[in-house]
Amino acid sequence: MFLFLLVKFAISDPRRSGDCPENFNSTQRLAVNCALNNKRPFLCIQGPPGTGKTKVLAEIVRQLKEKKKKVLVLAPTHVAVNNALKYTKEAILRDKIKQSRLAIFDFDNERTDRYRLQPEDEDDICHADTLDEAIKNNPKYSMLKEGSEDLHNDDSENSVSKAERKKRVNDWKRMKDAILMEVYREQQVIFCTLSSSTVRKLSKFGWHPDIIVIDEAAQCTEPATWAAIIHAPRCILVGDFQQLPTIVISKAAIEKKLHVSLMERLIMEFSNCNIRVLLDRQYRMNEKIMQWSSEHFYDGLLKAGESVKDQRLSDICQMPENHSLNEPLIMLNTALMKDDKNTNKLAEKTVRKSRINYAEARLVVQYYNILCSVGVNLEDIAIITPYYEQVMLIRAMINNRLVRVHSVDAFQGQENEVVIFSMVRHNENRALGFLAEERRMNVAVTRAKRQFVLIGSSWMMSRDKNLKSLYKTIQTTGKIYDPNDLNSYAIELQDHLDKVARELR
Repeated sequence: MFLFLLVKFAISDPRRSGDCPENFNSTQRLAVNCALNNKRPFLCIQGPPGTGKTKVLAEIVRQLKEKKKKVLVLAPTHVAVNNALKYTKEAILRDKIKQSRLAIFDFDNERTDRYRLQPEDEDDICHADTLDEAIKNNPKYSMLKEGSEDLHNDDSENSVSKAERKKRVNDWKRMKDAILMEVYREQQVIFCTLSSSTVRKLSKFGWHPDIIVIDEAAQCTEPATWAAIIHAPRCILVGDFQQLPTIVISKAAIEKKLHVSLMERLIMEFSNCNIRVLLDRQYRMNEKIMQWSSEHFYDGLLKAGESVKDQRLSDICQMPENHSLNEPLIMLNTALMKDDKNTNKLAEKTVRKSRINYAEARLVVQYYNILCSVGVNLEDIAIITPYYEQVMLIRAMINNRLVRVHSVDAFQGQENEVVIFSMVRHNENRALGFLAEERRMNVAVTRAKRQFVLIGSSWMMSRDKNLKSLYKTIQTTGKIYDPNDLNSYAIELQDHLDKVARELR
């Protein structure tokens, strides 16, 4: 692999990405372009939050399929695999509609009930865990089933010798393998998890991928990634190592850097080889929410799309445009409360090896009630926190299943219009625990589209350089309020709503 140090891969060939969707931006097209370059054994596509990396992956797979390449698509979890499969089918459908000129069609905004992939469109795309139907449709399946029943009867009746039993079992296994070879031979694109035994069995069934594409590659350990990619001459790694990595518990493994993903190592060690394409435009967050993430993790290269850069809370509810709580980036700073540090009212507590903070939970509920009062839909509110016990406390206090309350780790890959974040940690030693992982904070902040509300103490944040930089960004770009002022804001908003109601009568 160190030969990469001597190689600088060619970046651009406009002919390769001409079939991309019209709404793809320049770096998305570049990523597709590079992925189709057969001279690249490795390519890393880094997709910061909201940049559409899975859509890019799907378009790459679609175009590779069109070129009759065999593609193995892997991901560390079933959720990620299913997501990649879903987006790939949508990309194929989108292209089919475009080719047939049925309509000018915006796939993200229009209903697709009347557009369906035909069976022939999906015959050569499959999830490895759902091949049962294809096996059952094989002409030899009835013989396989009968053979299985005969073997079961042999076990029950003890009617054959051990030698004969062994011969029948081997014959049945050969029949099963022959069926599997026929089923796999018909597949052009296969989706499965990185740890699936299918990856190791593909060569046994005569299926050899031309290229392997791994989604969420930054969440995969390097050994697990190598075990998969040795089965193909080319590999594309898609993900973002500046978000949460895979969990490695072994201290010995961490000391040997085995917690570092192959994607991160390639980007860091071979940065002079054009091995990375950074998707640099996001379509999720208001630009003020994005700013800290862009500057702190992506060298200031991440930009907000025109459609989202100025979006605000007032666009989706009755919050007045000029109100203090219509800011995209807000902190309710508990350090401004009079009893901060002087009493235990704001201190965290340990519960079952986790942490809770009752004061912050009450502030979460108070701000949630303000959002409800101005008509924010419950489905548009997410509450996240680093600690499971704080999740359970807030869920109990709100007692509404429509509101999404999760840990930061569980909410990675998701987004919401408004995100309220409870820091939880508040102690004399200023120990930060999970908050010391800067990538966890990157995930937390970048889940929000229109408003991110951080509830915590600047006194705690000043202990850590990363949290301190976030605090400074909120100081300069957003607004910091004393939580004690929430009551007056709630009264102001209620007076405004009453006035509007009177004017409408």
